Amino acid sequence: MRGKTVELQGAWQGRYTGGCIKNPLWYDNPQFLLRPSCEAKFKIELRPLDDQLCIGLVLLYGSVAEVARGPLSTIIIQSQYRVSKTQSLEVQLGPMAQGHCYVILPTTREAGISCPFHIKVSSADDDLFRFEARASTLVKKKPRADAEAVAKSVAPRTASELLLQSRAYLSGHAYEGEWEGEKFHGIGCFYFSDGQLYVGEWRNGVKHGHGTLRTREGVLLRGEWVNGEASMLVPVRGPHFPSYVQSTFEMFDRDGNGQLSMVELHAALAELGLQQSINAAQHIMEAFDTDNNKSLSCVEFASLVRELCEHQVRQREAQQAAAGFVPRAELRETKADNKMDSKADANKSP
Repeated sequence: MRGKTVELQGAWQGRYTGGCIKNPLWYDNPQFLLRPSCEAKFKIELRPLDDQLCIGLVLLYGSVAEVARGPLSTIIIQSQYRVSKTQSLEVQLGPMAQGHCYVILPTTREAGISCPFHIKVSSADDDLFRFEARASTLVKKKPRADAEAVAKSVAPRTASELLLQSRAYLSGHAYEGEWEGEKFHGIGCFYFSDGQLYVGEWRNGVKHGHGTLRTREGVLLRGEWVNGEASMLVPVRGPHFPSYVQSTFEMFDRDGNGQLSMVELHAALAELGLQQSINAAQHIMEAFDTDNNKSLSCVEFASLVRELCEHQVRQREAQQAAAGFVPRAELRETKADNKMDSKADANKSP
């Protein structure tokens, strides 16, 4: 078992600046759900962008509706409050009762403080746990057409917040996936600050193996990386994509009959970094077996791999939008658009 680490971005801003439990609205902080799959030890780490803040962590447990608004009886453990670059909490957690959940609240000691932060949960014992931002506390990404609203949602209010924002939102990357030690290792997704996205295999902190790269323009490229360098990239919707999967198809077509059985399909997908359970592979085969012969031709296999790659990216894009992660390049464009609009308005003024 490799263990698992998930790191997310968040921010104390707007109504979600409730402070510590001495404040009446202490529960109005960003909330993150942690769902263990088994009894395991977890480490929770909080890193604010302003390392002069007095910060702490609060862990609650109870029914989903109950923990959203307290009460104090739902708190199972909390850290001390201190000025630090990193605040951490280690705790042993077990499976949840039906309808219950663990909720992590990153907090500042004083209420009303705005600042971006990173929060990370890791476990060496549970590689199937889920860690995600609670939907009700997410800062939703606005449509590009509403450029003014986007600008306001991330606009700093003070000079110090301007500095923090430039460090967090304008230069921030994000990674979610498997780790080994302190390095990306296994299957993971990296959100680049320029708007690109990579989902696929990693080794020792660099892209290594098969993966999908979404360019800033939205083009999906699939291929193989060796020690961080792309050795072969082809557009997922391009004419050369079947040639990318053909060598893998031939490798696992053990009997050379031009068809992949369900067992062969399961192994071939794993080779391409698209691991699926046996049951999932069975359902996938049924969906793409157009001639109902309980096996897949190379053409059917290429179509399947293409759909899986696109599905992976769509999933990650949805998570990115839900978490409010706005790449630096998009914010730069938004600010430029707003500046041009301001100049245009100024020119119209009498």
